[in-house]
Amino acid sequence: MRTLPSALITAKNDLASADSWIALFEIIIDDGTNHYYIAAYDAQVTFDGQTYEPYPIALNRIEEDTDGTLSEVTITLSLLGAGIAELIDDNDGLAGVKVFVRFVQSANLADTTAKIETELEVIDCTGDLKSASFRCGFPNLLRQQAPSKRYNRLDFPAIVRS
Repeated sequence: MRTLPSALITAKNDLASADSWIALFEIIIDDGTNHYYIAAYDAQVTFDGQTYEPYPIALNRIEEDTDGTLSEVTITLSLLGAGIAELIDDNDGLAGVKVFVRFVQSANLADTTAKIETELEVIDCTGDLKSASFRCGFPNLLRQQAPSKRYNRLDFPAIVRS
């Protein structure tokens, strides 16, 4: 049997607790101008100065692949209200929207940093009148321009002629 390093054992013990874990979702729409805060919990949660509204939401298991593929995560919102349904319709199924998922312990809501935090990007959305499922992936670094102000001729096909 393989033994774990002491740093990994310490991190594991830090996460182990009798307190409940709360999943907090920050959905950023319109290049950061509109933020929606949702908690997978039965009451309002205030964390790091933001109030997260309770909502029936489910997140499937986040898995780490060893073969280098980017795993996908499904977030399901249940009991869609008129506001959420309109938001999805008005923003093309929220494709490309950033979603930050934070896991906090109920006893440590006064902390300003989450125990676990990850950034996801909505790939597509499917749903009906009762629920919507968002297929999310991790941000693709290959789509980022480096340096950020660099452009090539394919960005301006009408101006640059070959």
